[in-house]
Amino acid sequence: MKKTESNKALGKLAEKFLATKVRNTKEFSEMTVREMICELQVQQVALEMQNDELRNTQTTLEELKNHFEELYLFAPVGYLTLNSKREVLEENKLAVKLLGGPRGTLVKKNFLCFIAPEDQAIVIQSLESHDHDNSVQNIKVHHHPPGVQFIDLKIRVEEKNNQPGRYCKMILSDCTERNQMQKKLNTSQQDLKLQFEILSQKNAALQELMGQIEIGKNRIKESVTFNSEKLLLPILKRIKNSKNRPSNKSLELLEINVSKITSQFGLRMSKDLATLSGKEIEVSNMIRAGFTSKEISNNLGVSIKTVETHRKNIRKKLCIKNSKVNLASYLNTI
Repeated sequence: MKKTESNKALGKLAEKFLATKVRNTKEFSEMTVREMICELQVQQVALEMQNDELRNTQTTLEELKNHFEELYLFAPVGYLTLNSKREVLEENKLAVKLLGGPRGTLVKKNFLCFIAPEDQAIVIQSLESHDHDNSVQNIKVHHHPPGVQFIDLKIRVEEKNNQPGRYCKMILSDCTERNQMQKKLNTSQQDLKLQFEILSQKNAALQELMGQIEIGKNRIKESVTFNSEKLLLPILKRIKNSKNRPSNKSLELLEINVSKITSQFGLRMSKDLATLSGKEIEVSNMIRAGFTSKEISNNLGVSIKTVETHRKNIRKKLCIKNSKVNLASYLNTI
């Protein structure tokens, strides 16, 4: 069949060739006819080769077309083409999924129908922008499908020479998960800020406490130094210098002073309350411990009259001179 068609085609080519090249076929010799037939056969083979090449090219183009259609349809981002009325001309599968198109298609639908009313103005502004390339983020999908709530848009506006109006190609991507992560991040940052503020407050409180501890430590150190110098050492010196065996009362006082070596009594009596002298503090300490004037006299090696004078001075400096307050009881409250 193919050979018959080829012969017919060859015959038509020969007739056409003869009609254009030679007016009188009787002038042909047998050799001339053979040369012409050979030339026609060569042209026929060349035409068949060109035809085969065109068929191969067409097959390749079809394969490429199918390949790129699959890439477009199944791309990991959504693709849309809109006309000047914002109607969808082309779509891929993910674009339909992201916008939740009815009956599985968006074609001929107005794109704004799929955008939440509160975000339509910003989309219109981007579509009508003089910039051919622009983008908008976090656009809420109207009646959004499961799992999709916000999308990002990349828009390229084109003007076709043969057609009025503006066309645009659009890339859509789901940003719902990113927004959720951003919300979680913002919440975490707020929690972290709150924790930081709480930690700062605790740190300030700790610094204040450490300052108070340092003050207390310094006061204890000062008290120990003061009590050692003003209360303990005088007793030890008297015991050391005494030729007689120390009395039980003196040892008892020494024991009391050692056990209360960190007491603030001496410092308060010398600074805060009465500004007593060293000897008056020593007498006050003995009175507080329950010593009588005679016992104080014996311990200090002074007369009872001197002890009574110290008592009067102590009461005066403590502003209880004319009151009936018991001095020993009062000193034990300090």
